[in-house]
Amino acid sequence: MTIPPAISPDGGYWWDGAVWQPMPKEEAIPGGEAEAEAAPAPEAEAAPISQAPAIPPEQLPLPPAVRPDWPWLPDDIPIASAPKPSTKIFDTAPPVGTIPSPSWTSRAPRIPSRRVILIALVVVLALLAVGEGVLAVRHFGVPTVRIAGSPTPKATPSPIPSPSPSPIAGPLTALIVGTPCPVAHVGDPACWKVTFTNTGPAITKLVMIVDTDRPYTNWFEHHTGASLAGTDPSAGCDLDLVRVQVVCGPVPVGGHFTLRLSGFVANVGSYQYGVRFGDIASGFLADVDLNPDGSPDVFTWNEVIK
Repeated sequence: MTIPPAISPDGGYWWDGAVWQPMPKEEAIPGGEAEAEAAPAPEAEAAPISQAPAIPPEQLPLPPAVRPDWPWLPDDIPIASAPKPSTKIFDTAPPVGTIPSPSWTSRAPRIPSRRVILIALVVVLALLAVGEGVLAVRHFGVPTVRIAGSPTPKATPSPIPSPSPSPIAGPLTALIVGTPCPVAHVGDPACWKVTFTNTGPAITKLVMIVDTDRPYTNWFEHHTGASLAGTDPSAGCDLDLVRVQVVCGPVPVGGHFTLRLSGFVANVGSYQYGVRFGDIASGFLADVDLNPDGSPDVFTWNEVIK
């Protein structure tokens, strides 16, 4: 069964589900009794044109049932009146005290049982006892159990750490006499000889460094067959060609030795050479015979090779 649309209160519009539509005009049925031309009726005052409601039908006040005289609407279909809008905005709140409380508000806190508390207390006391025992063993050591008839163990004294080497007591000084061998041509036997006398504190590890900074030149680059032949064996000197130096042993206070480094001239040119002295026992170079301006004293000589 088809439900008829809602009609406006003035009966001039019907609701199509989205907007109000004007009612269709009545048409004369042909073949009727009023087929003859009738005299025109006197003009009556035009009725005011109604306007469509501005709100949907469910918000209109309840009108009396109006049934339009539609020729296509069957007589046995009742006209449904618009439902009466509800004036209830909010539901009535339930009485105070009738709203059930959430489950979590009524849940009582869990209290651990007495047995659990006793077990936790025993565990804590055991941990404290173990910790005290470990501290006691660390502090007093493990006790020694002596069996009857066994010799009494002798206490072993703890090793006393050896004192670290003390820094140099004072500035290092020495009487240094250097003498180069004269050369003039490629292939000539070359050498330089040093007589070293310690006039200051003891030197732990003497070093003689061939200076390569300007204006000096690396002696090992222009000579071949370097050898320490003729050096005092008691000095304990060795060649270190990687670091272009000669490393010797300790020189006590007042100690004296002679070093001779020899080789053969390899290149033509004019060169200036220099050798500086120091102690490298502490890991850094402590120069011997510093000048008043702080620069080291250097043994120097020249070679002119043609």
